[in-house]
Amino acid sequence: MVPSYATLCGLLVGTFSNPVIASAVTVGGLAAVTGSGTGGIGLAMPVIIENFIGDIATNPNHVNLEVLSRCTSIAALTLDSLPHCGLVVSVISYTGNTHRNSYLQTGAVNVVCPIITLLLMLAFVAVTGCAYLPA
Repeated sequence: MVPSYATLCGLLVGTFSNPVIASAVTVGGLAAVTGSGTGGIGLAMPVIIENFIGDIATNPNHVNLEVLSRCTSIAALTLDSLPHCGLVVSVISYTGNTHRNSYLQTGAVNVVCPIITLLLMLAFVAVTGCAYLPA
């Protein structure tokens, strides 16, 4: 991993003690930097596993991996469609539009809606406490 990505991962992961929230923030932040949701997941998950889960086979910290996976997947969709994303640039160019004319609609659908969905999911996780499995 490039040192700057490692530093950014460490800063984002160390901000929260809840693994689901830390994963969502880290993946979303790295998706924004890379312009790719899968890039954000690929860079963040080794750090999340190392810091919160430990051994993936035994899961000694009892992290609910299903909840972690769902929130991480939605987080990858939040900031991956910023104006510098390759797909956004290609679609806007292909349709003959400019960022000024069409990014408001693109941002509303591809950035704002997933962020609202993620915030609702994280609120549910925080209220129900389903980030961890019973010991």
